[in-house]
Amino acid sequence: MLNRAIVSMLPLVPRPVVWRISRRYIAGETLDDALHQVTELNDKGMSTTLDILGEDSVTEAQAKKGLDRYLEAIEAIEKRSIATSPSSFRCSASKSTRNFALR
Repeated sequence: MLNRAIVSMLPLVPRPVVWRISRRYIAGETLDDALHQVTELNDKGMSTTLDILGEDSVTEAQAKKGLDRYLEAIEAIEKRSIATSPSSFRCSASKSTRNFALR
């Protein structure tokens, strides 16, 4: 119940405040920012994960946009020669939307 109350109030919190609290857990606001951080941490022997927020698709258009963002990330990772091990691709959308995303 407390969690729901906090989550429902988050849109009211100014973005700079949210960023200040969460920035230690977020590699950056752009793909380039995130890949720079991933490279630095990998160079120090640390493992990382890369998540693209907002990827839970419920429409075909959202699935396509999410797929495009992941493909852009995969291409950028490949260009930088960052080692990868994709663990899963999640989509709680309808079966037809999932099938579209997997085409």
